[in-house]
Amino acid sequence: MSSLGVIVGRMQPLHLGHIEVIEKALIENDIVVVFLGSAQFSRTHINPFTVQERISFLKTAFPNSKERGLKLVPINDIQAIIRKDWQDYLSGKLLALNIVNTNDITIKYYAGSNEDAIWYTDWANEIEIVDRYKNKITATDIRNSLILGTNTWKEKVPKEIHNLVSNSFPDEFRTRIDC
Repeated sequence: MSSLGVIVGRMQPLHLGHIEVIEKALIENDIVVVFLGSAQFSRTHINPFTVQERISFLKTAFPNSKERGLKLVPINDIQAIIRKDWQDYLSGKLLALNIVNTNDITIKYYAGSNEDAIWYTDWANEIEIVDRYKNKITATDIRNSLILGTNTWKEKVPKEIHNLVSNSFPDEFRTRIDC
């Protein structure tokens, strides 16, 4: 039986915490699907990057992603109120990939917290909580650093994507300090 790792995140932007979870999933599974959430939103303060930019971040950070079984799938926010609607949406996205027969695969979901995991308890065969607060890296702090023009974000983002992140971040969000 094959194993499929599933990760859902906005990755606005991709940071070292995301890298750690994806690497873990790649080691533990035959295929890993990263669902990039809020795909329909970009150029806002909480979603400054387009989904194509985020895919570019991931492909640069994982240059041999295809050989390693990494699939990147944009998903929209669907305002699901009940778990089944969200689970059906994700199941449909998985089936559209034509990579798995869901009857012959074990799905392992990687959640950042118990609160996140609740949405997947009766969907995934296995859930692993990867504490999102363990390494004290948040995309919010990274975005704030980019807005303020400080370089603290660079410690939290893979070096390979520094230029991509900096060049893709909307200028209109950057704080201008005139002296």
